[in-house]
Amino acid sequence: MKAINIILTFIVLLFFIGCNKNEEKTYPIDIKIEDFASSKSCNWQNLKPDTLYLINSAAELSEYFPCQEYIDFVKYSLLVVLGKEKNGIYELTKQLTQTSQDEYEFKVNVILEDTIATPNWIVSVLIPKLSDKAQIQLKPQILLPVNKEILVGEWELVKYVDLATSTFTTKPDSIRGNNVINFYDSPISCLHDSSTFCAHSLANSIGGDYELTSNGIKFINLRMTLVYYPAKWNLEFEDALFYNYKSETDYLVKIERDTHVLYIFYSQSQKIMLFNKIG
Repeated sequence: MKAINIILTFIVLLFFIGCNKNEEKTYPIDIKIEDFASSKSCNWQNLKPDTLYLINSAAELSEYFPCQEYIDFVKYSLLVVLGKEKNGIYELTKQLTQTSQDEYEFKVNVILEDTIATPNWIVSVLIPKLSDKAQIQLKPQILLPVNKEILVGEWELVKYVDLATSTFTTKPDSIRGNNVINFYDSPISCLHDSSTFCAHSLANSIGGDYELTSNGIKFINLRMTLVYYPAKWNLEFEDALFYNYKSETDYLVKIERDTHVLYIFYSQSQKIMLFNKIG
């Protein structure tokens, strides 16, 4: 009997240890979202701009969406955000991240175009069921259309972001000097030739021309002066500009409205160089 009790106690301990291991989570965690596509031709109502609504029941939904729409609120919650912009919308992207046991961030990137203003935009997504007590922070990011007036100036590289692995790299302390791109609105002398942009990473220099589309940039006629073999931080900068420019597709480019951060996507748009404007 004593042996049986020991075995049972051991099994119970293993059970609780296993449960504790299963409950351990490493944050942040990306939460799967699904666009809410209504089968009814109804308009949302009673929504305040730049406010995040967490809807957990059919009764709550009816306050903002007058047509009957079935959602399994046992399994799902609905997130809704209304926004207004002065330009047309090129693209809306959404991401929900769990940052702790009961805290979340909902990011909405609004990429604008150089077109007339559009009516309100609305994001509505289904997510795994959340408690009404869940704390969700709305983090909208408005990105500017790309044009010469905004782009012209000096930009300093501050970070690489790898979208495939959700990792980023900042400049190592051992690297002295800055990687900089300077865009011009008319050709200047760069690397002994007429160019519309110049870039340098320490002693190495890159020059050439650029062409803009509504949301992209194409580097052409690039030339490089190599003084020495650079560190990885500088080499990726040079590779991204010089070797990847041969791609038939333009770089996707975004500029943040308030902080004027420049995003240049490269390597099949899976990586980003982030620049701060310094001039």
